[in-house]
Parts: sequence; structure tokens; C-alpha cells
Amino acid sequence: MKTSARSLVLGLAALLLPGLVRADAPTTQYKPYLSTNDEIVDLPTGFTWARKVSPTGVELPQVRCPIDGTSLPTVRELATLIDNAPRKVLNASNQLVDLHIDQNAFPGTPPALFWTVSATQDGRAFFVDFGTGEISLKPALGTKAYVRCIKRA
Repeated sequence: MKTSARSLVLGLAALLLPGLVRADAPTTQYKPYLSTNDEIVDLPTGFTWARKVSPTGVELPQVRCPIDGTSLPTVRELATLIDNAPRKVLNASNQLVDLHIDQNAFPGTPPALFWTVSATQDGRAFFVDFGTGEISLKPALGTKAYVRCIKRA
């Protein structure tokens, strides 16, 4: 009886403790990380990415990175996270949609537009859409998108 109770306690503890998570990407893509880590290091680029995103899409001037030492990525930097082999996920309307980003490395990423710091002089900005895997150029004013922050090496 003591052995089974101990096994049960150890089993429950293992479920509650953070564990190493394995990304869907190749093993050489990201530095090993725990499921509770707030950041992930992309080994080929040296970029450190925030794993969480803004809770909702935001418009200018609310676009910002709240963590010291982080900033909005350029369109080229954010495009490095696009997964060309999308996975199906349920959206807020319970519909199956494509998601073009590693869900294990970046949990909670919506299939939506994301801000970049890359812009044109005529007031348009580049956005990465993790729902379609596309990069687009849209008016910066009036566009609502999510924020994912980067820390450069």
C-alpha cells in the first residue's frame, strides 16, 4: 500500500512540475526550454522571442513591448517564425483553421495578423499573418494586430 501511494504522489508531482517541451520544429531550431519559460531562443538566428503574445489585437498607438530589452521585430525577423507546414487549430468560433507557427514553442498564438516595426514612409506597415503564413502591407492606422516581442543577441 505504501508503494502505490508513493507512486501516485510521484506521478501527480510529475504532472504538476514544468517539463521540457519539444517544439514541432527540427531539434536544432530552438534551445531546450521548459513549458513555463516566458522566452525561447531561436538557435539559427540567435533571437530570443517572447513565447506569449498580447491578449488581444491592438491598434496604434497601443503597440508596444512591455518587457524591458524587447522590441517589435522587423518583418524579416518575424517571418523566421512562419511554419510552412501549418497545423489545424480551433479558432474562437470553434472552426478548424491553419496556424503557421510552432504551437509548442509559441502556445496561444492566434491565426491572425502580427505587428512588425517595418513600415513605409506613406504610413503602411508590414504584418505577418500566422493564419495564412503570408506577409502583407497594410495601413498602420486603423489596423488591429497582435504583438510578439523580440530580444536581439
